[in-house]
Amino acid sequence: MSFDHSQVIGPGVWVTLFLERVDPEYSVFLKNLGGGAVTFRMGTGDGPNRVADDLVNPALTGTVTLVNGSNEVIGAGTSFDTELVIGDVVSLPDGKVLGLVDGFDAGTPATKITLFDPWKGVSGAGLTLHKVTTTNRTLAPLEQARIVAPKAPNGATVVPYRQYLFVQNVSVGQLQLGIYSPNNDRITRVRMSSTELFVAP
Repeated sequence: MSFDHSQVIGPGVWVTLFLERVDPEYSVFLKNLGGGAVTFRMGTGDGPNRVADDLVNPALTGTVTLVNGSNEVIGAGTSFDTELVIGDVVSLPDGKVLGLVDGFDAGTPATKITLFDPWKGVSGAGLTLHKVTTTNRTLAPLEQARIVAPKAPNGATVVPYRQYLFVQNVSVGQLQLGIYSPNNDRITRVRMSSTELFVAP
């Protein structure tokens, strides 16, 4: 099988994908490139095409302000220091994954956090954050697993399909991320940590 997009994910590296498809007949695969078992964690943002068996992403207390180009998240009525820990993944209600929590402000940890990635979207206030629930999965050497195959709750395919996906390699081995579509439809955006890897024309 040849992939429309393929990328190696090294130890500790995370990837966020915005999947926006006209044709739903596509899949996202992860493959252990060998040398020992590899564990990854993944989660999906909430959104209009959420399926019934997705894990629940709880809303956090209060609201936040995001500024384009800044990795600071300023809260109002928030409890970041009790609801989050470093390494948690946060998203917006539409499912857009912001990335990983990098730290808490020393003076006001309940209302100010920093993310690994600067916010690249539109600045805004009064926004609700969600904590993305992630699960871990381990692949044996050279094992490959399909991790996304979009379906609606009733089993029908969804057209168009939009979803945000987060994947992080939490082992010392190498993972290959592969995106396949038999109809050559395109992934809209792939980002590795803070770097844009692929943006569809």
